[in-house]
Amino acid sequence: MTHYQLRFRKFGDVRFLSHLDLMEQWKRALRRADVPIAFTAGFNPQPKLSLLAPLPVGTESECEVIFVELETALSADELRERLQPNLPPGVEIVAAKIIYARPAASDLEFTYRVELPESHVPTDEQIAAFLGGGAAFVERHRKGETKKIDVVPFVREIVRDGDALVFRIVSTDGKTVRPEEVLAAMGLTSPESRLPIRVVRLTTEYATREERT
Repeated sequence: MTHYQLRFRKFGDVRFLSHLDLMEQWKRALRRADVPIAFTAGFNPQPKLSLLAPLPVGTESECEVIFVELETALSADELRERLQPNLPPGVEIVAAKIIYARPAASDLEFTYRVELPESHVPTDEQIAAFLGGGAAFVERHRKGETKKIDVVPFVREIVRDGDALVFRIVSTDGKTVRPEEVLAAMGLTSPESRLPIRVVRLTTEYATREERT
């Protein structure tokens, strides 16, 4: 078995695909590319591929990471060259490499760029007050249940960039928050506002707890 890590961009209309639909596009590309994909055992074998940190529908990305396992080794360049023509428009592989195995579950750090109307961009003073002001909760509705989430522990930095904000957000033990939730906790948006205008994940990196203390 040979393990691969692929980094890809996701932009345009493909951002509206759900996680399951996007994974189906990858499975189809693997079949059409005729690569020797490895399968799980059991009554319903599935291709061995997994996305590192799925995005919510509507979010674009410059740095998605997917892991693929093959029965027979190909060079990373050959795998990339076979797959790319079979992927839908808006999915672009930017890097591929062979890895020893998929890294163990770890904390992650993401950078997002969030475009807003000029009237909704906070001042540096407002950002500093939010980050230093203690807990800030939002409600998360899932499967008929409502939970209150304190977003502040997940936010490491917010920087103004013209009519946009750049967020540095962490994921700890599989838990994280979305930039839209941070905006809501800051009082900049509401479910009815249909903001932000555009959200792009710029980076996805492994991090250690020590780096964030």
